Amino acid sequence: MENYGGDGMSKFRYGLHYLKWHQPTEAHYLEHMWFLKRIKEFLPKEKDAKILDLGCGIGCYLYCLKKLGYNNVKGIEIDRELAEIGKKANLDVEFVENSLLWLKERKETFDLILLLDVLEHIEKREQIDFLQAIYHSLKRGGKLILTVPNANSYLACRQRYNDWTHTSSFTEHSIEYILRNAGFQGFSILDIVPFDKLWIIRKLVRAISRMFLISEYGLRGGLKIPLSLNLLVVAWK
Repeated sequence: MENYGGDGMSKFRYGLHYLKWHQPTEAHYLEHMWFLKRIKEFLPKEKDAKILDLGCGIGCYLYCLKKLGYNNVKGIEIDRELAEIGKKANLDVEFVENSLLWLKERKETFDLILLLDVLEHIEKREQIDFLQAIYHSLKRGGKLILTVPNANSYLACRQRYNDWTHTSSFTEHSIEYILRNAGFQGFSILDIVPFDKLWIIRKLVRAISRMFLISEYGLRGGLKIPLSLNLLVVAWK
């Protein structure tokens, strides 16, 4: 859970929602490894690269990055309860009250920043400022990897409103807009398609959704629209 300035939603106990889906067990931490394998090509080649997980929760991705051999990984979290759970798992999780100020004090510091399921918690009027702070805290050539709810998904409404603290969801065009305004020029916007036992069913359902899109936007437009529950974005400084 993350918040732009450290107030707002940080005064509530976000763990009431978060801990429904995340448990501090090794088995649960390792469930997140599939995502890192999905983005393997975008991860730093050097194992001592400086990596920040911004809004890291209990540190699931920190745990998996360490398992992959990365030795300079850190997370920040504005929810004290979640940060304490991460610390108890021997992860470098820091509780911060104001993540924007924390970033502004660390210009040109990180090789990679993860912003996973975080941006949608930030008020729209503050999202670009927040991304600008991330941009300036990256080293030249550094990367931002983020995920946000996909407004194109057939479950977009549930993804948007399942968490009371969500303020927005995104299409490929709206996420491009705020990234460009924050300073990022090079980026890729990708579907996230978990390969599991439900893969075939998921592909069939999305094929039906694709037909609706083609009927409204034409063949060229309908085929381009990503349909995963979340958008995966990789942006370069």
